[in-house]
Amino acid sequence: MTIDAQNCLLKTLEEPPQYATIILICSNEAQMLTTIKSRCIKIVFQKLNNQEIKEYFEKETKETVSNRIQKLAEGSIGKAIQIKDKEELYSSIENIINEIEKTLKSQIWNISDTIYKNTDDIFEILDYMNILFFEKGKTNPKYLNCIEIVENTKRRLKTNSNYNMTIDNLLLQIWEEINEKYSRS
Repeated sequence: MTIDAQNCLLKTLEEPPQYATIILICSNEAQMLTTIKSRCIKIVFQKLNNQEIKEYFEKETKETVSNRIQKLAEGSIGKAIQIKDKEELYSSIENIINEIEKTLKSQIWNISDTIYKNTDDIFEILDYMNILFFEKGKTNPKYLNCIEIVENTKRRLKTNSNYNMTIDNLLLQIWEEINEKYSRS
């Protein structure tokens, strides 16, 4: 919310209708005005464990959910549902990361169509790439440097950099980092 929008909300919070309960959910409390925070009761929701996510899917959707989805959901049913709905996309991204080490530099774009085509989901894709790089980094530290590359890509995309050029840059830098014998550095 912009500051103007928050100031408009402040009036409602000061004199709420008797029939209403207002629940504000935010991902970054630091961006909320102090005057709004002072009129609210903060409730921190705990993350669910993997077993609770698994039980939810079995009970509510009659589906099983993989361990990978449970882990990626980071304790959130909503995130687990979102990941399950896009499981094919995430599988494709995982394949790209696994193949990039075996691919020639000039052939990177042939395996990366998924990233170029899913502009609406790019931040989810980049977050998932970071998860994969973190997991791979536990056994091979060169993958940990790729996390910074992905974070720089997010910053560029948020500042409206050219999408295709930014993704080109991302893929080239990841390829160079993973195949360090060809790296510029």
